Amino acid sequence: MALRKMSQCSLMGSIIVITAIRLAILGTCVILDFVISDHNPSGVEQLDDSHYDDVRPLRSVTSTFLKWDAVHYTNIAVTWYVKDYQFAFFPALPMLIWGGEKIISLFVGFHSLDTMVIFILSLNIVVQICLLILLKSILFELPFVDDEVLDFSLLVQVLNPATIFFTSVYTESIFALFTWLGIYLYFIRKNIILATCSFFVASWIRSNGSLNAIFIIGDIFLDGLEWMAFDTVSLLRVINFIKVISVFIILLPGLLWSMFALESICGLNSEAVPSYCEHANSFNIYSLIQANYWNVGAFRFYQWRQLPNILLGSPIILLTIRFFYTECPRLFHESLKRNRMFILLTFQVVVNMAVVLIFAHINIANRLLLSCSPLLPLIIAYNLRSSDWNIFTKYYVIIFMVFGIILHCNNFPWT
Repeated sequence: MALRKMSQCSLMGSIIVITAIRLAILGTCVILDFVISDHNPSGVEQLDDSHYDDVRPLRSVTSTFLKWDAVHYTNIAVTWYVKDYQFAFFPALPMLIWGGEKIISLFVGFHSLDTMVIFILSLNIVVQICLLILLKSILFELPFVDDEVLDFSLLVQVLNPATIFFTSVYTESIFALFTWLGIYLYFIRKNIILATCSFFVASWIRSNGSLNAIFIIGDIFLDGLEWMAFDTVSLLRVINFIKVISVFIILLPGLLWSMFALESICGLNSEAVPSYCEHANSFNIYSLIQANYWNVGAFRFYQWRQLPNILLGSPIILLTIRFFYTECPRLFHESLKRNRMFILLTFQVVVNMAVVLIFAHINIANRLLLSCSPLLPLIIAYNLRSSDWNIFTKYYVIIFMVFGIILHCNNFPWT
C-alpha cells in the first residue's frame, strides 16, 4: 500500500521505501545464488579478474551479479576493448565502472572488481529514485493519466518485469535515466540544449540511444504541419535549424563508435583481421559483429529452437500493441499541440519495438522497452486496470520479476 500512495508521500519517505525494496531484492539475489547451484552454460564470457585484488568475503556476494552481459561490461572496464566482439557493447557503462572503482580505491587503498560491482549496485538504487521522480513528472503532463494510473505506473516501475536488469550491472538503469531525463528536459522544461546533452550521453550507453533522435525528427515534422496553419515560418526555421543540429549530435556517438570499432578491428594495426572486415564500413561494422557472434539480423531470430525466447518477449509486445490499439485512436483524436509529447513517445516506442521484432533477439524486449520509454510502465498500468487483461498482466509482471531474479542470478539464460 505504501507504494500505491507513493505519488502522495514525501520525497524522503519514497526514498526510504525504494531503497528498502532494492536492498531486499539484492539480498534475495545473493541468497538464491547461494542456495541454487549456478548453471554452467558453454561459450559464455568468463570474468577476467587477474588485474585486480580478490576480496573473498565480497566476491561471494558480488559474483551473484556478474552474469551474462555484466561479465562483458566488467571485463571491458578492466582491460578495455581487446576482442572484436566487445565492440558490440558501448563504452559508457565500462567507463563508469572503471571510474567508480578508481575513486573508491583512493579511499580503501586497493583495487578490486568487487568494489566495481558494489559501486554500480549502489548507483542503481539512486538512479531508481531519480527514475520515479522523472516518471511522475512526465506522466503528470499527459492529460489522460489520472491518480490511480499514475500510482500503478510508479508501482510497476519499482517492481517491473525487468527488475533484475535495472538492479544488476547492466545498462538499463543509466540508459533509462538519460533517456527519460532528455524527454523531461525537451518536452516539459523546453530546454533543447540540455535535452540534447542527455540524449547524447544515452547514445554512448547503448546502440538504440540513437533512436532518441526520433523525438526531434518527429517534432520537426509536426512543426511542418503547423506551418500550413500559422504564419510563423521564419521563427520555426530558426528553431528547426537548432533541432537539425540536435539530431546530428544525438546520432554522432553511434557513428564515432562505429568508426573506432572499424579502425580497431579492421585497421592496418590490427593483429588478426576477421573475415567480415572485407564487407565492413563505418555504417555496418556494428551489425556485422552482432551477426557474426549472436546471429543478429533481419528476421534471423525466427527459428523453431528459439520459440521459448520468442515467448519470453511476447507478453510486453502484446500489452503494448493492445494499449496502442485501444487508446491511441481516442488520444490522437485530440489536438496535436496538446498531445505532441504522447504522439512522439508513442512513435519512439513503436520504432524500438520494430527493431526488436525485426532485427534483435526478441527475448530482450522486456528490458529494452522498459528502459527506452516512460510509456511502458503506463502501458502496463493501463492493462492492470483493464477488466479483461488484469489477470494476464498481473501474472506477467510477477512471474517475470520473480523468475528473472531466480534464473538470471544463477546464470540460466534469462538475458
